[in-house]
Amino acid sequence: YTLGLKPREVLALDAVNMGTLYHRILERFYGRVVAGELPWPECEERDLRGALEQEVAAAAREVHGELQDKVAGYEKQRERTKRTLGIVLEADRRRACQGSMRPVGVEVVFGKARGETGTAAKGRLIRLPVLRVEIPGGRSVAVTGKIDRVDAAEKSGAAGAADVCVMDYKSSSRREVELGRVYWGLDLQLPVYGVVMRELAGKRPRAALYVPLGIRRKSVKSAQEAAPEGTDAFYQDFQKPRGIVDETAAGLLDRSILPSEDAGGKSDWFNIGYRKDGGIPANSDMLLHDEFELVLNYARWKVGSLAGELAAGKIGPAPYRANGRAPSDECDFSSLCPFDRVTGTYREMPRMARSEALHAMAAALGTA
Repeated sequence: YTLGLKPREVLALDAVNMGTLYHRILERFYGRVVAGELPWPECEERDLRGALEQEVAAAAREVHGELQDKVAGYEKQRERTKRTLGIVLEADRRRACQGSMRPVGVEVVFGKARGETGTAAKGRLIRLPVLRVEIPGGRSVAVTGKIDRVDAAEKSGAAGAADVCVMDYKSSSRREVELGRVYWGLDLQLPVYGVVMRELAGKRPRAALYVPLGIRRKSVKSAQEAAPEGTDAFYQDFQKPRGIVDETAAGLLDRSILPSEDAGGKSDWFNIGYRKDGGIPANSDMLLHDEFELVLNYARWKVGSLAGELAAGKIGPAPYRANGRAPSDECDFSSLCPFDRVTGTYREMPRMARSEALHAMAAALGTA
């Protein structure tokens, strides 16, 4: 950061460029939904695909104006983009039909994001203040960012409208929130978005989800085992949104989720549900209300703790290693780093069970 280094820009249709295109297409598409130009989720699939066609063309001109003419095979990639996002959007439309959450904001900025103008061609771009987190010494750190999408529950009255779900798009087909990684400070993004909604927007965060934009391929022994295209089962086969969900409001995502002592409900569209005894499965994204709030409060505290260490002068390289893997090995500037990857000591961050991570968070906050 001191030297202001950044990788050399290469004119290529790489994962970063495609991710930028996908985000811009979805921003424009859901901007239409927020603006009331496309009824959601009541619209027909053909209307959805027609709107997608227009936004892919417009976003490609806007984001990839130069790439379109100079990269071989760009037209094939654009057709692949339309097919992939067509599946993603139709799955999202059908998923929305199961509950009452509806898009109310796209590219929601909190604080001053670099290069952000605060305007949008379609839809509504909400700008929120800076999130300030206290650090030792009577100081505070300013946290800024941008939330890909905010959905709110369709209910009459101000109280109902306050229930929101924050979403972040991921180009991969698999991404979830591991509470152990939240504890170590490695995955604070979604919980911090929840804090932003609670403290800056005056809303009640009920869920924070990663929405995969990649298509997960499923192996079957014969064509007869594959779900017919166009059916709910076909779209349910693709990767579900993953993250954290407040149990008290899980029904806002999927009305079929109701606790029962005789038979627990399970969602076909989200990774939420109950066991037959009414308990929450260990691999579910659903958390008890107090646990959900604990994760958000801990993420806020962890941001302040990390920022406090930096402010106190703790800026030396201290890479971590988890499950034998060190992400720093992929750093573009490893040749300039004073850390010796052969003889240096890594910080070990072992995986943690869900209950173990929650207990550690409570202990850190003094609420155990």
